[in-house]
Amino acid sequence: MFRVRYLNKDVILGVVALIVLIAAGLFAFQLGGNRDSSDITLTTDLSEIPRIGVDELKRKVDMGSNLVIIDTRSKEAYEQMHIAGSISVPLEKVAEHYTELKVFEEIFTYCTCPDEATSARAAQILEGLGLPNVKAIIGGLTAWKGAGYPVESTNNR
Repeated sequence: MFRVRYLNKDVILGVVALIVLIAAGLFAFQLGGNRDSSDITLTTDLSEIPRIGVDELKRKVDMGSNLVIIDTRSKEAYEQMHIAGSISVPLEKVAEHYTELKVFEEIFTYCTCPDEATSARAAQILEGLGLPNVKAIIGGLTAWKGAGYPVESTNNR
């Protein structure tokens, strides 16, 4: 029968410790996700992201303020229905649009998630890039449409 001479308690503990360290390193790397060159630090709790109601936003739009409204949902969802005049920038692409967004005095994000989860995350990313005056729209597309404000579709079906 084959017997391993050097396999004692210390060697086994060392191997187990090494495996645990490697696993912890891989886990930490996965938590980091895909980082782009901007290396954004997201420390703000999403509940702390500033919000704006649809009535206040509509007044700003009507006044002709230098603002942009960003639909953070998928392109397909945007094509089905979106706030009139908004642009489509899905959450995973928000940081890539920094250059074109920095010219606006105010940036408003929206989605259809409960508690504005996706739009708040987009606002958080934009704040992390140093853009001031970024707010998530309370109730998103659902609240905007429910208030009777204009929506449009770019779906050609």
